Amino acid sequence: GKTLVFVEVKTREDDTVSPESQVDAEKQRHVIRVAKLYLTRYGVPQPPSRFDIVAIIWPPGRKPRINHIPSAFSS
Repeated sequence: GKTLVFVEVKTREDDTVSPESQVDAEKQRHVIRVAKLYLTRYGVPQPPSRFDIVAIIWPPGRKPRINHIPSAFSS
């Protein structure tokens, strides 16, 4: 569609700590700040946008498990 999607990708080798939990409030603020700066290039009106997380657990020698979380947080 016409939605601009900003994606934070986190990868871990095991699931002792979930990758998505590493996108804490500080990381979200950073991504939002960069997104706002990027969106200034579009002028007004800006396109609709959202923030997704892609969490990957990829143990050595095995296939990765990928979890896509649309609209994981908002500005």
